[in-house]
Amino acid sequence: LGVLAFGVANFVKAWQARFRKNLKLREMSVDERKWATRTGSLGFAARGGLMSLIALFLLLGFWRADAREARGFEAAMETLARQPLGGLL
Repeated sequence: LGVLAFGVANFVKAWQARFRKNLKLREMSVDERKWATRTGSLGFAARGGLMSLIALFLLLGFWRADAREARGFEAAMETLARQPLGGLL
């Protein structure tokens, strides 16, 4: 649940743009401020989405767990590589 909370917190940061307090906004032009806010929000939203997806996979794994099916890290990477766009991972 901690991973899900971290994901949700990143969505909140993206929505509220609280990261702007760490930027040197006074040194930026209006366009630079706009794009810094947009790209920052996009980055936090992407991280929030990724963490939420990881939390979902962890929860599904918890509910569907069967220790007899455990295969290890190498098998997990091979399974990912066989998926569509898996080579990009």
